[in-house]
Amino acid sequence: MLARIVRRISDEEGVKKLVIDTFNGLWFQPISERNPTELLKRVITITRMVQVCKTEQNIEFLEQLMHSLLKQNERVG
Repeated sequence: MLARIVRRISDEEGVKKLVIDTFNGLWFQPISERNPTELLKRVITITRMVQVCKTEQNIEFLEQLMHSLLKQNERVG
């Protein structure tokens, strides 16, 4: 499902913002250090999504997402 959502990163600004907010929440929200299982689940989810994007030849959408996430975090930080 996440690999399909990432393809929407090139849509209009409102949809793009939702995609960025979704992935920012799923991937980059802090995890308690007392919960290594949750960290492992997050790593597996990210890895599987990258694999699906590569298989479906959607790496350019993933690159666009990562660029947007990094740019957003630069503005916040």
